[in-house]
Amino acid sequence: MEDFCHSVLRSSVYEGKKILENIISGNYSEVCCKMDGEYDGGGKYDSNGASRLLTAQYLLLCGDLSDSIENVIAKLMKEEISARHQDAYQGIGDCIIILTAMLKKFNSDGKYDELFSLAKNANFDCFCGYDPDSCEKSVCKNISELSSAECIYMLADIGQTEKAAMAAEWYSREYPPKTIPQYKELIYINKQTGRFKENIPLYESICTMEFENGDNWSISSVCNDLISEYIRYQMYDKAFEVFCKESECILKVEKWYSCGLGRDFLENAADLIIRLPENAEALWCKWSRFALIYPDRFGTNCLNKLIDAAELVGDRESAEVFGSACRKRKR
Repeated sequence: MEDFCHSVLRSSVYEGKKILENIISGNYSEVCCKMDGEYDGGGKYDSNGASRLLTAQYLLLCGDLSDSIENVIAKLMKEEISARHQDAYQGIGDCIIILTAMLKKFNSDGKYDELFSLAKNANFDCFCGYDPDSCEKSVCKNISELSSAECIYMLADIGQTEKAAMAAEWYSREYPPKTIPQYKELIYINKQTGRFKENIPLYESICTMEFENGDNWSISSVCNDLISEYIRYQMYDKAFEVFCKESECILKVEKWYSCGLGRDFLENAADLIIRLPENAEALWCKWSRFALIYPDRFGTNCLNKLIDAAELVGDRESAEVFGSACRKRKR
C-alpha cells in the first residue's frame, strides 16, 4: 500500500522530465560526467551523478522508451561508465543497472555489447558484480512495489535531500522502532538523509538493550557509534562516560585492537584526548600502547588524530610512529 513516502518519491521522480527535455534540446550540462565533488574522507566523485540517476529513474518509471530516446539512454550510459571508472569509492550503483536494463530493449543486434563490456570493466566492483543479462530483473518499474524505506533511499540517491529528510521524519513517527533491527534501519535512513542528530536517542536505546542482553562485541560496536555522534555534536562528557563503560567490554573481545571495532574505539580515544585535556594523560597511558601495535592499519584521518593526541601529551616518539604510517598512506 502506498503512503506519504511513495507520494513524495513519485512527485520527485517527475522532476527528471525537465532534465530529459534539456537533454533532448542538446543541453547535457546536468548529466555529463564532471568529477568535481570530493568525499569527506578524500577522493573525487561526480556531482552530476544524482541528476543522471534521476533522469534514468524518470525514464524507467514514467518515460516512453521510444526509439527517439535510445540515443539519450546510450549517452547517459557512457557518462555513467566514465563516472564509475573515476569515482574514488567505485561501486556499481543503481544508475548503470537501470540504464543497462533499458538499453537491452534496443540491443537485439548486439550493438551495445561493447558498451556493456566497458561497464563491466569500469572498476573492480563492476567487474565482480555487473551482469547486463540480470539487470532487467533487478530494477523496479513501479513505485508502488517499493517499501517506504526504499522510497526514502531513492529520494536521497536522486539528490532530493530535503524531501528525503521530510519523508524520513514522517517514517520515524509512523513506524517507531521496537527492536534492534528496526532501530538500525531508522538509523540508516537518518544517515542517508542527513538527520545525524536524530540518531543519538536511537543509539542510546540500542546501547541500553545491548548492555542488558548483548555480548561484548555488540555492546562495543554500538558504543563506538554513539560516542562518535556525541563527539560530532560536542557532547564530550557524555562521550567520555560511554567510553568508560565500553572499555570494560571491549577488553574482553579477543584481539580487539586488530580489527575495525578496535580501530573505531581507539579513534574515539584519540578524539577524547584532544577534546578533554584533563583526561588526556590517563587515556593516553592506558590506550596508546594498543594503537601502536598496528599503526599501519589506521586510516589517514585517524592517524592525524593519533598524532595530535600524542603531541598533546608530549609523546614525540609515538607521534613519529603515527606520522610515518600516515606518510605511507599518502604515497
